[in-house]
Amino acid sequence: MLKGVGVGDSSASPVAATLTWILKDGLGMTGRILFAWLRGYDLDCNAKKWRLIADILNDIAICMQLVSPFFPSCFLLIACLASITQSVVGVAGGATRAALVQHQARRDNMADVSAKDGSQETLVNLCGLLIGLIITPLIAGQTVFVWSLFFSFTLLHLYSNYKAVSVVSMETLNCNRLHLLMRNLFLNGTISEPNIVNREEPLLFRQERFFTVEYGSSLSSVLIHSSDYSRSILQFNKGQKFIIKLSKTKRQIRVAFHCGSSSSDQLKAGLTVELIEFVCGGCYGDSNYLKDYALLIRKGVESTDESVLVDVCQDIINDLFSSILDQLRKEGWTVSHHLLGIKEWRYNVS
Repeated sequence: MLKGVGVGDSSASPVAATLTWILKDGLGMTGRILFAWLRGYDLDCNAKKWRLIADILNDIAICMQLVSPFFPSCFLLIACLASITQSVVGVAGGATRAALVQHQARRDNMADVSAKDGSQETLVNLCGLLIGLIITPLIAGQTVFVWSLFFSFTLLHLYSNYKAVSVVSMETLNCNRLHLLMRNLFLNGTISEPNIVNREEPLLFRQERFFTVEYGSSLSSVLIHSSDYSRSILQFNKGQKFIIKLSKTKRQIRVAFHCGSSSSDQLKAGLTVELIEFVCGGCYGDSNYLKDYALLIRKGVESTDESVLVDVCQDIINDLFSSILDQLRKEGWTVSHHLLGIKEWRYNVS
């Protein structure tokens, strides 16, 4: 990077180098703010995924910085892209580290775990520094060998981080873990242990689902027709503090929450969404767990009014909710709070 901005080049302009550096850093700061605004809510929900993405992006940014001097005409573009990438790494890496440290602090000793984590990182960096001091004189000028070492160490770094993240077992429910849990429950009638579900949870790629689901939607996006209003008021009078809007044609489920909804209400909405998706996927006929509700489910599936199916699934979950919570607790899952990635929209009824 220093070579790219003109260090060691007598013809380089100090002003141009300064402006290049300022632009690079300025775009990096802007990228940091934008990423935190756009994806901040997802960092808690998918901490393992973003921890791994941060490691991948960090290696990509380092690679871009190393190749930038070889392309003088594109140096500014490459340097700015590397800076933006590193800004994402800074936000995602720092935030997910805090989330993982909190998870690892089993005795509420977060400061102790954080300090030891920092010491471990310092030790690794120190070892890397010493190895660098030893091998740098030996490989100076051997460009092919240098790049071979870089890519070898990068692959080792990514593999190590993937293995480290994949063995983390989190007991708090996010969308992916809830989906895997409920599908197994509805099919087999059993709740899996956290270790099993965490091994099945996808780390990098999006989980394949029948519907796209949005929690915390605005009221205007779920109350589209006049019938939706009367139905929502009826549900609210029954004590329900969320509204679910199903669209089979768009393959989309939106959930709006009342401003007084608790974590338990939100988890109940999540279970209802999972049941709707399971039923619409056509698997309910193979479920012994839901056999007592087979006629009710068939009525909802065959109805042309999508709200009928939603109401049926809500009634079933209302019946089973306490039992499901007990099973979750028994297997070691945390049900006092969740990480479903709920957005900030809330509605009120006066």
